[in-house]
Amino acid sequence: MCDSITSYPAHLKAPYATEDQSFRFVVELWGGTLQIPEQVAFINQLEGPTQFKFWVIMVVAPELTNGLPKVPARYYFGREVAASDRSIIKRYELPSRRYLGPTSMEAEMAFIMCNQAKVSRGSLVFDPFVGTGSILVAAAHRGAYTFGADIDMRVIKLGKKDGGGSAVNVRTNFDDYGLPQPVGLLRADLHRLPLRPGLEEVLDAIVCDPPYGVRAGGRKTAARDYTPRNRDTHIPATDPYQLGECLRDLLDAAARLLRIGGRLVYFLPAIPGYYSPEEVPAHPALTLVANCEQVLSTRYSRRLITMEKTAGYDTSAAEAYHTASGPPR
Repeated sequence: MCDSITSYPAHLKAPYATEDQSFRFVVELWGGTLQIPEQVAFINQLEGPTQFKFWVIMVVAPELTNGLPKVPARYYFGREVAASDRSIIKRYELPSRRYLGPTSMEAEMAFIMCNQAKVSRGSLVFDPFVGTGSILVAAAHRGAYTFGADIDMRVIKLGKKDGGGSAVNVRTNFDDYGLPQPVGLLRADLHRLPLRPGLEEVLDAIVCDPPYGVRAGGRKTAARDYTPRNRDTHIPATDPYQLGECLRDLLDAAARLLRIGGRLVYFLPAIPGYYSPEEVPAHPALTLVANCEQVLSTRYSRRLITMEKTAGYDTSAAEAYHTASGPPR
């Protein structure tokens, strides 16, 4: 590696080796630890002319007794151009929250989802399966305006009691972190989203974890010919919400409500070894940007799907596409 650094073209190293630039060496080992004397000994091998200024060393040497197959040590030398801020993961980890549920999204994954959706300050972000608000908490940290919906009135309005007997709910999670409150929380579902007809291209991102029946099954508002006695207190009946139907509604809502360039990010369940790319739902107004697998166990995995709106919503085109695709599966 030292020979490779020495032979690297001088004109390519020059921009990072001027006299007014500060620098430091960092040695990192993946799969183990290096004591300070070992790091210093490694750095001393690279002392020399100014062309080494402002460069960062990363070392990968997995020659450990951990049961893994032995592979040759790999050494990387370069300039660090960016680093992730992992301090926020500690701050927002789930055990620190007073209001949690069985499907609360872990903090690291919630931030990854928001990164995929390009959530930034001033973005308007919607989670149609808001639950305890984990994803919206991450979006609010990024400076976004947030709002969510959930079919379970208990989640939206009632919440529960914490260990000290205090009432906690979605909004108290935002208060506890000092984050701006969501602009709205609706008791609603995607199948019958209560938005005025013709409302389009108002969202920057839809980020969500649809219910797929592993820890919580989906429900939708039932279509019944019924006149409630009291509309102020009436809660509509619900029916089971099959995943295929749920995803079709999700993509159609994204195609209508996202601005051009806005993103839809959601998780799709999969079975390792049996998954096929054709399983990912599509829509004529949306383009698939990324499809990343998260292995959960030998039996289950889920895929983080990122789609971007690249065309305006066309009702007839959407209906023709759904007709050609057949019923949701």
